[in-house]
Formats: sequence, structure tokens, C-alpha cells
Amino acid sequence: DHRDLHSFPTRRSSDLGEVDNIPGCENAPPTAICPPDQTGPPLANYQFEGGYADPDGDAMARATWRIVSQPPGSTSEVAPSDRLSTAIFADLQGEYVLELEVEDEAGGIGRCRTTLTTVSTDGLRIEMVWNVNANGDTSDIDMHLLNRPGGQWFDSGADGDDCYFRNCRVCDSYNENECRQELAQYNDSGRTPPAQVTWSAPLSGDDPRLDLDDVEGSGPENINIETPSDGTYRLGVHYWEDDGFGASTVTVRIFCDGELARAFDPIVLQPTGSNGS
Repeated sequence: DHRDLHSFPTRRSSDLGEVDNIPGCENAPPTAICPPDQTGPPLANYQFEGGYADPDGDAMARATWRIVSQPPGSTSEVAPSDRLSTAIFADLQGEYVLELEVEDEAGGIGRCRTTLTTVSTDGLRIEMVWNVNANGDTSDIDMHLLNRPGGQWFDSGADGDDCYFRNCRVCDSYNENECRQELAQYNDSGRTPPAQVTWSAPLSGDDPRLDLDDVEGSGPENINIETPSDGTYRLGVHYWEDDGFGASTVTVRIFCDGELARAFDPIVLQPTGSNGS
């Protein structure tokens, strides 16, 4: 096999190391810098401080945060989404994966991810969400917890059998955003929101509280007991008002000492009329 070596192009030593003159080929992409993974309680605010580095020294043209995955039914959002620094209110227990994408002025892209894991410190935590990802849902579904199997539903006194929105809410305000921030103030400072109904005097950690009471669709609603007494409780779900939405699909998750003990999904509830009548 004879090959004519003189037909192959040659490069002068002065050509070595030269960069092809193709638009964009000379640009090295930037590096997105994510903060370390975090852990903490649900119903709390979390900050994420991102960073930017570029080997070419190009200026940053854009930074974008997004949530890649989150607990099913979570409505948490990053805010702001277009800055290196962002924050979320984590509304459910579970894992949140956030991604930071940065772009330099030449169009190069860099990405990184960080994880937030929220775990309740309550001995008993019950979460309820409904109509996950549904559009136009403003239905109101309520969660009830009885202190014993034979307790009386809607017994709403300060020591009533039933923990629900009438007697068990931590927040005085029915504005959900205000309530979320009130709860975040407790959890951000390491304090447990206070119990609300006296099932075992005095009012203390073995008594229940309703953290979030969602009245305009999706949830979550959460009932918690910091240090539950031994015994049997009874859990109920009540369709208060469909607000024209129709049948609702409900998910309930029960956590014991931070671990998922039981999940009920799906539970389909049919509307029965205004205010559950």
C-alpha cells in the first residue's frame, strides 16, 4: 500500500496553539456555584446564596433558579428566581432539589444543584394535599383529628375531642401568606409552634395544633403533636366547600418521629354542598 505523504497538509510550528476562528468557539463556559445541602424543619424559610465564576472573565448576563423536584403536592416556589441569591418557604416534609443556571455575556451556560431536606421533629405529623397540579382549584378540604376513636366530631371547645380549624389553628389570621410567615418565624428560630387544644392538662407538647389551614385549594393542611401520648387517634377528612371545582382527590401522609408511617392516596371526595352540609 503506497501513500503519497506529500499530499497531506502540513502545519508550521508557528501555527501550533492557534485558535480556530469560529464564532463562540473561543468562549469557556462559566461556573455556577451552589451552596451546600441543607436540612431543617418544614414550614420554614430557607436561603440559597449562589455564586458565579468565569475563566474568561466574562460578565454574568443571567442567573436563574428553579426547583427541579419537591415533595408531591408542594407549592413552594423560589423567589426571586432571577438573582444569585434566592429563598423558598418549604411547605411539606421531604426533599427539594434546586438548580442554579448562569449565563455569561457570550452565551456560555453553567449549572449546579443543591438539595434541601425537611424533616419534622414532631412525634406525630399529618399532612394533607389535594388536587395536585390542578388548575383553578379553590376548594376547601379540612382535616380533623380526634383524641380517641369514640370522640365527637366538631367538638370545638378549648378541650374538645376534635382538633380542626375552629379550635386548633396556630394562626389567628385566615390569610394563608400571613400564616406561613408566622409559622416560619417559629421554625426559623428553632421554636415549636404552640399546642392549641388541651387533651391532657396542662396545655403542652402532648396536645395538638393545626399549622396550616388552606381554604383556597391544593393544601397543605398539617396537624401535629410534638410528643403524642400513647393511645389511638382517629383521623378524618371533610369536604367543606368545592367552590365549583367538583370531586377532589386527596392525599394524606402520616409521619411518626419524622418517618413516613402511612400514606393514603388517592382519596376521592364528592362535594355535598356549601360548608359541608
